[in-house]
Amino acid sequence: MEFEQNAVAYLVDHPDICKSTEIEARWFHVIKFQHLVKVILENDGDFKDWVDVKRRFFLDYPLDFAEDEWLKLHDTGVTTKTFKSVLQGLKAWYYGSILFPVDSLQMVNY
Repeated sequence: MEFEQNAVAYLVDHPDICKSTEIEARWFHVIKFQHLVKVILENDGDFKDWVDVKRRFFLDYPLDFAEDEWLKLHDTGVTTKTFKSVLQGLKAWYYGSILFPVDSLQMVNY
């Protein structure tokens, strides 16, 4: 789910984008990404920097990400255009799976 990781990476570096862009945690298939999006949304994107995101996330979900995973999420160079494109795809996939459920489509817990 590299495309999901790209969207989450962008959110970690630009959490305030949730104030101007429709984002829902349930669109993400990877559970730890859902958790991260949920924390960002619950705080309305109000973070000083990616370390602040990490700190607040760790309070609720201390075991979701290893340190090397945080480093991969930070400063990936994902553009706003790529981020918004991925979000559109995630949203379409989510609502498509509700309209046309397929048993093989399940949440992923990495």
